Amino acid sequence: MGASRSGRRASACTWGSELVEELLHYQILKKIGQGGMGEVYAARDTRLDRKVALKLLPREVGADPQRRARFQQEAKLLAALNHPHIVTIFSVEQSGDSLFLTMELIEGKTLGELIPKEGLPLARFFELAIPIAGALAAAHRDGITHRDLKPANVMVTEDGRVKVLDFGLAKLVEADRSADIHMTQLETETMTEQGTIVGTVAYMSPEQAEGKPVDARSDIFSLGIVLYEMATGRCPFQGDTPISTITSILRDTPPSITELKGSLPRHLGRIVTHCLAKDLERRYQTAADLRNDLQGLREEIDSGELSVAAETVLPGAPPRSALLAVGLLALVVAAIALGYGAWRSFVDIQGDPGSGGVFQSMKMTRLTATGKSSRAAISADGKYIASILQESGKYSLWVSQVSTAGSVRVVPPHEGVLSGPTFSPDGNLIYYLSASRESIFAEALYSVPLLGGTPRKVLDGVSSEISFSPDGKQFAFVRIQPQPRESSLMVANVDGGEVRFLAKRIPPDDYVSGPAWSPDGRVIAISADTYPAFHLAATAVEVPAGGGAERPITPRRWRWIGEVKWLPDGSGLILAAAERTGKSQLWKVSYPGGQVQRITNDLNSYWEVSLTGDGESLVTTIVEPNYNLWVTPLGTGAPSERLTSGSKRDDGRGISWTPDGRIVWGSAFEDSVHLWITDPGGSGARRLTHDERYVHTEPCVSPDGRYVVFQSNRAGDRYNLWRLDLQGGDLVQLTSGKSEFGAQCHPGGKWVVYTGSLPTGQHALFRIPLLGGEPEMLNDKYDLFVTPAISPDGKKLAIVVLGQERPGVEVIPIEGEGVLQKLEFRVIDSPIVRWAPDGKSLTYVASHEGAANIWSQPLDGGPPRQLTHFETDSIDSFAWSPDGAQIALALGGLTRDVVLLENFH
Repeated sequence: MGASRSGRRASACTWGSELVEELLHYQILKKIGQGGMGEVYAARDTRLDRKVALKLLPREVGADPQRRARFQQEAKLLAALNHPHIVTIFSVEQSGDSLFLTMELIEGKTLGELIPKEGLPLARFFELAIPIAGALAAAHRDGITHRDLKPANVMVTEDGRVKVLDFGLAKLVEADRSADIHMTQLETETMTEQGTIVGTVAYMSPEQAEGKPVDARSDIFSLGIVLYEMATGRCPFQGDTPISTITSILRDTPPSITELKGSLPRHLGRIVTHCLAKDLERRYQTAADLRNDLQGLREEIDSGELSVAAETVLPGAPPRSALLAVGLLALVVAAIALGYGAWRSFVDIQGDPGSGGVFQSMKMTRLTATGKSSRAAISADGKYIASILQESGKYSLWVSQVSTAGSVRVVPPHEGVLSGPTFSPDGNLIYYLSASRESIFAEALYSVPLLGGTPRKVLDGVSSEISFSPDGKQFAFVRIQPQPRESSLMVANVDGGEVRFLAKRIPPDDYVSGPAWSPDGRVIAISADTYPAFHLAATAVEVPAGGGAERPITPRRWRWIGEVKWLPDGSGLILAAAERTGKSQLWKVSYPGGQVQRITNDLNSYWEVSLTGDGESLVTTIVEPNYNLWVTPLGTGAPSERLTSGSKRDDGRGISWTPDGRIVWGSAFEDSVHLWITDPGGSGARRLTHDERYVHTEPCVSPDGRYVVFQSNRAGDRYNLWRLDLQGGDLVQLTSGKSEFGAQCHPGGKWVVYTGSLPTGQHALFRIPLLGGEPEMLNDKYDLFVTPAISPDGKKLAIVVLGQERPGVEVIPIEGEGVLQKLEFRVIDSPIVRWAPDGKSLTYVASHEGAANIWSQPLDGGPPRQLTHFETDSIDSFAWSPDGAQIALALGGLTRDVVLLENFH
């Protein structure tokens, strides 16, 4: 070829045995790269007069017409990627029997050229890491995996823009080579051999190295390696040969980046370690989640919320309080002890500072970042964390190392519910509870070796986590008997033998959570309550280990107390508790004096407490909600519509429709719990309640659309029913008992049906005139934990019955006695049942593989039918539109993460 069109001699590329200066209308300028996927040249498109990059693929890729056609078809998907951090593919071109790609020309340096030997500064790390993760997230959404992510495939322009190269190219080239010949490359060394390896050795995922099928999570592992190198300047997996490097990837657990570089935030170390989990299920499941965690960590550092030196993460937004947040076993224990509707209210109001002050030197570190971990325990030596992971509708038990965040699954995904992990005194075993979803009171205690093995059943009939005696020979626990209801404090030998009774509470008194054996072995502390459904008289009590009368430890009357744990010197207890006007916080209570000092003072709710043997560290779980209001049409094929948006909000505090198609719902958002109303389609939303001092939740709209009845604590520290004109005026208190919840407006328009309590502490069903008057008891045969649903004709009630071996639903007359019909269908995923508008079926929530949907169960015994088709998240509450054409629902989920607290006292 002669002179170029520009009048000067162009550079040439070598393709096969030919020296080429021009390809079609592309003038070769210079070679800019070479790798296993082909050679790259800078060129000028003479038709459009612009610079481009040409990727010259190996000639054998396009030699076969069928392979060439497949390559061209699949390359169109890559060309469709449009993202600011992904290099754009312009076209797939053919010259003779050979193929090449034309791409956006990026002038700058590769990421590998920019990483210094000591790693990038933290600010620069985030500038580059977040866009790379964002590029992966965008490609994965389109079903495209990179398969060869490495620093050489990331370009950074002179003005700092990040561009990821070669998305999906490894798959295209692999697909067009012999099925048994693949490429592997380590830096500039190319190795071709028989086998099933494809990719770049130092940045391969374990599944790539083993030749297994890969998905987007393989890219996340590769990105974890890149992030590790960006942060520290070194690769986590190394070897003298490609084979030894692969062996390192498959077998080795690299040190945390914080061990190599102590100035890095510990949470960043956990993010990177989470990417590098060899178990696919333990790794980040989406690049979007990884990007969000990186972005969130940077924002916390930039805002000052996180001190890099102190590695302290301050709490976030207010979490949701729901029985389902901690799994079915927590639902059973809490529902029996507390009651479903009213229990939710104990974390609904931000309290005053209370006595004592926040421990200013306290350091808080997030230990998990999946949002799916809960019920955590820390070993006595502080080296290990045991936690329950809830994912895709199944529960599993994991053990993590505090120093490295390396994790091992010791109990695989389980169809039932796991809870209550507890380390044995010597740290060699983990005890946990397992409950069947179908038989909710059949809890059994198991033990399993620390790093995995065959679980061994220890004892049946254990309803709380256990606490060991100081000599490790016995453990204490709570046993709940549903019929007649009572909760008993029990003791058994460590092998499950010689079970003996210590103390018992019967309604209206209950033991609320697991016990704590004192360090001197004399007493067992436990949280207890009177009228637990209404949070009137919670306290911590002690029971002599040899049997005897209770004695209160805390003179203060709490609204709710969860787990209690002794300090190792016996000078006091640490507990999770809510004051009468506050969220659940962590507290220190002196012993035996009972003086109270606050540990935390924020908008989170803290669920459990577990202490190290020296009492210097504890782990707990914080919960954050993300429930939005949706409407899904039925029978039309139209898509569901989200009416509210925003994270860390809870739009699941009750939903009701007006006759003209508007929606009234309760929402916890920005430190308030209020009623809202919106027009169809989500327009014109406005608040109905305005006093920030009180909670307003669980609305029901009267049949004429004039009033909304709801639950509120406006009259003090109890929850009563109030009525409000939908225009926002004429506020009237309807009930004034110890507490009432679950208002249901009767279709006839005259009555409000609700749940209240009897002097025995048992719940009963009442009604009261909508316009005010005296309450009338309808039924006291059920200990109601879930609000009954009124049939459209107003004559029947559907009641979820939990206090029996197999939970189910009973249909009873609203007036009179007897049971009209019993149905056994799955109501455990969410104990909410609603009548369909035609009165011929009951609707409920059921989950399958982590996706919650609404199902319909015909009363004539026909098979259940799925009404909605969501693929993710959970459903907290729902309501039918008056015409039966739509369902409004609170769709979303909870994030539950384990945190470590140090220097807390």
